[in-house]
Amino acid sequence: MATFYDRENITGKVIINLNKTKKLEHTGIKIELVGLIENLQDKKNVSRFISLAKDLEPPGVLSTEISNLPFSFSSVEKQFETYRGNYTQVRYLLRVTLSTKMRTFTYDQEFGVINPQPDSILLKDNEPIRLEVGIEDWLHLLFEVNRSKFNLKDCITGHVIFKRVSIRLKSMEIQLIRRETIISSKYNYDLYSKARRLIMIQLQSMR
Repeated sequence: MATFYDRENITGKVIINLNKTKKLEHTGIKIELVGLIENLQDKKNVSRFISLAKDLEPPGVLSTEISNLPFSFSSVEKQFETYRGNYTQVRYLLRVTLSTKMRTFTYDQEFGVINPQPDSILLKDNEPIRLEVGIEDWLHLLFEVNRSKFNLKDCITGHVIFKRVSIRLKSMEIQLIRRETIISSKYNYDLYSKARRLIMIQLQSMR
């Protein structure tokens, strides 16, 4: 899949092959650049944050077997990165529409958008994580992670400190959970999915 950066120009050409048809009468050919946020839990809930259209050909007749129609979208703001989640996704696509008196033909070509951030952004407001959990008078655990923001390629390291254990423990599991937040005019909610089980620790019974 072709990939672009924010405000990078998108240029190309639409190739129409009549496949030995002598001519094709049409009422117009256009191309659209579309950005969509789709809620996979509600197919009807689609937010379109980019919608740009350009005419490639006015109404007329295509008489050559192969037509090359150039197009260009310059410096378009593409603020969101392409994202494919379990419950929502962000997509960009080019949509070509060719209309005739009898029917309308459409073709979609999806492309990706990435907006990499400098590593220096991790140095700002990257506070450590410290979480204490437990059961009163029975169990007291302390979780520590040295920072709260990570690069996708980073290794996440930390500590689990058993400060008080007065019950029998068989095992402990640490998991990485992915949260997807969907916000709309109708509702706001968080959806969680298990990304990976990081570690399973077998513990001896103790009091």
